[in-house]
Amino acid sequence: MKGGLVILLTALEALEQSPEAHKIGWELLINPDEEIGSAASSPLVLACAQRTHASLLFEPAFSDGVLASSRKGSATWAVVVRGKAAHAGRDFSQGCNAVYALAEFLVLANRLNMTRKDVTVNVGRIVGGGPVNIVPSLALCWINLRAADQKVFDEAAQELQVFLTKVNAQDPRLDASLILLYARGPKVFGVKDQKLFDALNEAAQEEGMALRCRPSGGVTDGNTIAQSGIPVLDTLGAIGGELHTDKEYVLLDSLTARARLTARYLLTAASTGRAYAC
Repeated sequence: MKGGLVILLTALEALEQSPEAHKIGWELLINPDEEIGSAASSPLVLACAQRTHASLLFEPAFSDGVLASSRKGSATWAVVVRGKAAHAGRDFSQGCNAVYALAEFLVLANRLNMTRKDVTVNVGRIVGGGPVNIVPSLALCWINLRAADQKVFDEAAQELQVFLTKVNAQDPRLDASLILLYARGPKVFGVKDQKLFDALNEAAQEEGMALRCRPSGGVTDGNTIAQSGIPVLDTLGAIGGELHTDKEYVLLDSLTARARLTARYLLTAASTGRAYAC
């Protein structure tokens, strides 16, 4: 992510040193909450998108340098299950185990990974229970749902709610609920996006490289921008790999290459007066 900042700032410096700079406008937004869903910054992202003709994001590229085209939508929920506490020995039958109920819901939710194509449900964290001589009355977990198609995405989300209803129906003392924390719809790679990609690829060829793109299961602010209807490419940042692990790396020469690519695209866009440039 920091590599992307270096690339975009270097490209803008190159643009502003050109006599063509006054022919194109640009707006830069750097937000700190993208990795947790951009809950606070999404309104700012959309506001920026509505003032522009095209958007470039400097998320990392794939490890082979390929850009992301379409992206899956993503939604994250907190699952809260409340039961009834009781002494695990003397009054076990008087209790209602929230941990068991949560486990049953997660088994049902996991079925979506097997029954629905291109749908993933991931459990990130589970919290519940305490001393083993007490029937636990509270259990929590956080789950993430992803799908490439909006209709499939919505249907899978509805199925999660159905699963929760089935769990609740097992015992009147159970109260299980889904709390939506954030959601970003699928990003479709449309005609406008293809034109923007073609313009960038022409700039790339002038730099002695060629661009390729493919779908990604990852989610970025590009998903949010896509909802505004303007074209967006969201992986113009550094090339590297092993994202979100202790082995994450960046190819340093990609910083120069991507900065030159972006600068050439911006300079061409300025000289032609068109966002799609080439």
